[in-house]
Amino acid sequence: MTGVGGASMWRIDELARRAGVPVGTVRLYQRDGLLPPGRRVGKSMTYGASHLDRLLRIQQLKAANFTLTAIKRMLDEGQFVKLDRLFGTDGRPRNRAQLVEETGVDAALVEQLESMGFLATPADRGVAEYDGGEVSVLQAISQLIEIGTPRSILPLVLPIYVRHVRALESDLLVALSGRGDESANVPAEVMATYARRTAEHSAAFLSRWDVIVDYLHHRMIQRLVHRARSAATGAGAPDRVPDPAGPGGRH
Repeated sequence: MTGVGGASMWRIDELARRAGVPVGTVRLYQRDGLLPPGRRVGKSMTYGASHLDRLLRIQQLKAANFTLTAIKRMLDEGQFVKLDRLFGTDGRPRNRAQLVEETGVDAALVEQLESMGFLATPADRGVAEYDGGEVSVLQAISQLIEIGTPRSILPLVLPIYVRHVRALESDLLVALSGRGDESANVPAEVMATYARRTAEHSAAFLSRWDVIVDYLHHRMIQRLVHRARSAATGAGAPDRVPDPAGPGGRH
């Protein structure tokens, strides 16, 4: 059975079979809030690829010794985006219609995010369709809107991220190619060996650098939240924006 945009739709027994779990387990997860309800079509409830992905993720976490209580808490706190980094992004391909249907984000917002350079189009990565990376980030944006982030904030903030990430990407390419001033102290053979090992073990390098960069970003967000709280409570916040180069940085 297929639904809007050619998306697959299954009855509960077929969903359970594809996930490798009993039907009773599917019903249990629904009852406990681990799995969203299906969609009624006629007299039957049908389920889609997002339900299958969720079931497979729950089984994956259980195999990693997470309890159902811990998994439910992670769902409630929106931590599945972080788990994608830990276990890898779901690589199942989606077209635009399937992406919109699975995430519940309207097509106009998807187009807006792409036009501002935030959401990577498949062509950006040399592939034909979207994958779980786009699903995770769109779900996170949807949740931000649900908890009170005005949609007008997105075109204000996201292009700033895009601009600085592109500049960071350019700086890193120059530095790691040995053409930057900072590269002068690193022997060419060391740079070449590092480039080769990065290519050979890209997943391992990516996961570690992701933690390092995430730390810097997380602390930045904490500082911004602290300033917002101080302003909201009347305590005030320093007017001076910290020097991005840090103490003793170059100017």
